[in-house]
This record gives sequence, C-alpha cells and structure tokens, in this order.
Amino acid sequence: MTVPFHSRHFADADAPAVAALVSRLYPDRAVSATELLNFDRDQQNAGSRHARFLALTPGEELAGFAAYSQSLGQFHPRRFRLELIVAPEWRQQGIGAALYAWAETQLLALDVLVLRSDVSEADEAAQRFARQRGFAEERRTWVSSLDVTHFDDAPYAGLEARLLAGGLQLLSAADLARQHPDDWHARMHTLFSEVRLDVPRTDPATPISLEQYREWILDDPGFLPQAFVLAQTLGGELVGQSDLYRSQNSRDLFIGLTGVKRAWRGLGLATALKLRGVQYAQAQGVTRIWTDNESSNAPMLRVNERLGFVREPARLSMVRHWPDL
Repeated sequence: MTVPFHSRHFADADAPAVAALVSRLYPDRAVSATELLNFDRDQQNAGSRHARFLALTPGEELAGFAAYSQSLGQFHPRRFRLELIVAPEWRQQGIGAALYAWAETQLLALDVLVLRSDVSEADEAAQRFARQRGFAEERRTWVSSLDVTHFDDAPYAGLEARLLAGGLQLLSAADLARQHPDDWHARMHTLFSEVRLDVPRTDPATPISLEQYREWILDDPGFLPQAFVLAQTLGGELVGQSDLYRSQNSRDLFIGLTGVKRAWRGLGLATALKLRGVQYAQAQGVTRIWTDNESSNAPMLRVNERLGFVREPARLSMVRHWPDL
C-alpha cells in the first residue's frame, strides 16, 4: 500500500532530521545539523542558487529530501548538483520520483544546462532511477578507508629524516599560526590555490578568495589545526598539505585535500603528510580515516594503496545535459 506523504521547503529547524538521515545512510558523508546549516550559509554568502525540499509522512517523519546547489570551487551559473535521498523504509512509494520532479521544475526555471548527482556503485536501484531520467555515468570516485588501529609505520621509518635532510620539514597549521601569527592563513591560502588546480574535476576550477578560504575551510567546525599537516622548506615556503576533518556526527576522520607543488613531487611528501595524519588519528583514539579520489588520479590512489587504504564501492558521478537552445 502506498503511504500518503506531503512535501514542503526546508527550514532551519529541519536540519537535525536531515543530518541524521544523511549520516545514517552514508556514514562517509556524516554531517551534523550545524555543519548542514554552515553549508547553506556558505552557499548563500557566495551567491549560489541552493534549495532543499522535504518529503514527510503523515506523522511528520522525514521520508526523504532533494537538494540542489552549485559547486563553489568550480562555479558556473547554469551547472548544478543534485542530492536526492529517500530512507530505505520509505522507498517504492513514489517519493523519489516526486522529489526529482520538484527539483527538475526548479532547475528548468533557473535555465539549467548540466546537472550532476552521485550514486553508489552498489545501489543498482539508484542507478536505474537516474538513467530513467536521462542521466549517464560520467566518472567514478573511489572511497577508501584505513583502520589506523592496525597500521604499521615501520616501512616508513626514516622518511621524515630524509625529507629534513633535503630541506623539508613537516608542521601543523597550529605550528604555522604560532610561527607566523600575522599571515599564516594567507600562506596556507597561497598553497591551497596552487595545488587545488591539479585535482581532477568535472569543470574548470574557479578562484577561491582568501576570505572564502577562511570561511569555508579555516572556520569550518570540522577544521582540526593540529591535524592539518603542511610541508615547508627551510626557507619558509609551503609546498604541500594534507588535512584531516571531523564531522560532529562521526568519530571517523576525513582526509580532504592532499596536494604537493609540482616541483616537489616524487620525494615521498604526500606519503609523509598522510602518515602524520594517521599518527594524529591514532593519538586521538580514532579507529578509521577515509578519503575519496577521482578514478583518474592514479598517483594519489597509489599512495593510498601503499598505505593500506581499502577501496569501498565507488561513487558514480551521473550527469544529465539539457540542450543549450
């Protein structure tokens, strides 16, 4: 029997229920209500078009939601992302179809050109749902996790000493802030702005200002200054980074951006940076860290595999194009 449900726009008071649903179904994307509202704030402050729509049971239980947004790091006014989630216990009730119909109507009014959405490689029903609505697979992102409780760093003994002998030292963002209290954030932004350009992506990267970097990264509630590891030359130039973040809804830690300037690659820096992250996680009693990498990013995938990261089902980036009339 089909259960009747009703729909309405998201309100801030709905954030705990939405965050709980995302975290329950996708632990690697765990998010808290505060983090969800921070995302909305960042979208609004950046001038992005963003909205969320809820499907509720007669008892006001959240059955699912759809949300569209625009990528702040590769912004295009007619390119959007869609997140559509229906709780397993409420699937096959027409909820997903109704939520998608709402999103499509909204996006057509915004003159959408490209719409992307991620589905799990293991979720055949979600893939079928997307294909029936004109989506096709565009690329794959591998989600990989590492159980740090059993990690053996013996094979990497002496790596940091070799790097130091070559004029490179590792430090945390907290260390950098103590060394350069007046401009540590600007130094990190300069490094970030360069290494992010080599990250595989669907659309060209658009600039992220220092103010946006502070708001989106340094002021993020999951930012961990001691776990944001940097590589610095003895002359003070930052040449690499690897950062760990924590969601308020998960004990696991997530590796965000690991990147090394081109002139300093091939020395083992990415490995050394990630090792520091593993050590931080172990010291904090964390059992698992995870990351994701686009399938074409072979160098970083090799680093992760050597460290013992285990691949989980991939995320499929599905894309739908509208004719540009």
